[in-house]
Amino acid sequence: MISITKQNETYNISETAENGWVMNGTASYNTDGTCNVSFTVNKSGGLTEDVGNCSYYKPIDGMVSVNYNVAETNRDEFVTYVDTVIDAVLAKFAE
Repeated sequence: MISITKQNETYNISETAENGWVMNGTASYNTDGTCNVSFTVNKSGGLTEDVGNCSYYKPIDGMVSVNYNVAETNRDEFVTYVDTVIDAVLAKFAE
């Protein structure tokens, strides 16, 4: 008999923020309890402008890993936004 075992749940995530930033990415919750979130952010308008990108990994135990790339001029606002995205994903997975 064929064994079929669920390994993870993967979701597309997206949002257009009030400041005009457009976020698109994926969020995965793995059966072992780990979590991965990866997304890019662009500014919409006449020409699409890259704002930054982020990847987040939450292991079962231990420290999380967060990596982002953003221009220094957008860093403070981007880091605040990263936190809102990660918090929303973790809240969804906690349901």
